[in-house]
Amino acid sequence: MEKKDLLSELIEQQLEKKRIRRKELRKVFLIIGAIALLIVVLFKGIFGLAIIEGTSMRPTLTPNAWCIFNRVATSYQLDDIVIFDEPTDGFLLIKRVKGLPGDVIDIDDETGKLYINGQEEDLGISSGSTYTKTLEGGISFPITVEDGTLFVLGDNRENSIDSRMFGLINIKDIKGKVFYQFTHIE
Repeated sequence: MEKKDLLSELIEQQLEKKRIRRKELRKVFLIIGAIALLIVVLFKGIFGLAIIEGTSMRPTLTPNAWCIFNRVATSYQLDDIVIFDEPTDGFLLIKRVKGLPGDVIDIDDETGKLYINGQEEDLGISSGSTYTKTLEGGISFPITVEDGTLFVLGDNRENSIDSRMFGLINIKDIKGKVFYQFTHIE
């Protein structure tokens, strides 16, 4: 009788261990599922991922790198980097905000320097002051940034299609504000 009781007890212990393992596994899968769902919700509604194409934002953003942007940003400051629908063709561009509503933007014909409200731009983040006053097919300067719009430029000014070409961008066309880049490793 003791052998039967001992055997029954061992079987019961093994079954209990299996039940505990199953419960733990269910918890792990539930946690993994909840995390996956949270990531999907965050990246569908709040954050977005973009791949940097081209060199117009060099050296700040490198080609083929990934960046994370905030889809729900509603206020913008000078030097924010934004992703938006290009006004004429509708494809996505990434540029730096250089003019806010009310700002007067001018580019000197002789030197190519950018002036924001009469103050020369600090070139710490761009790769040079190569501008032309009016690009072929572009806008004329000075220009006043209207309410609900922004003036944007690429950091690599020699190789950038930006507000010099297509004018001011509508804030409604902005998809998000970039806040992190995953550096591309070649």
